Amino acid sequence: MNLLAQFSQVFKNLAGLGQTRLIALGAVGVISIAIVIAAALFVNKPGYETLYVGLDKADLNQVSIAPFSLTSPVTRRSMSASTRPTSTR
Repeated sequence: MNLLAQFSQVFKNLAGLGQTRLIALGAVGVISIAIVIAAALFVNKPGYETLYVGLDKADLNQVSIAPFSLTSPVTRRSMSASTRPTSTR
């Protein structure tokens, strides 16, 4: 039996199931695919961990200090804290 004959036999068998059973079979297929996709997305999420735990006050201060200065992309001037624009809110 060749492949075309097998496909035609499968389609005849599916047509013999009736509308209600075909709808139920389609719903089960869609739900199965949705479960597999949801499981794949859940498994591939990265693990989040706390970066800074058990630090002293001095260590916390060092972490919060920004080690860079803000520069304007046009003039390439560094802005100190006194020359930065302040918010008017």
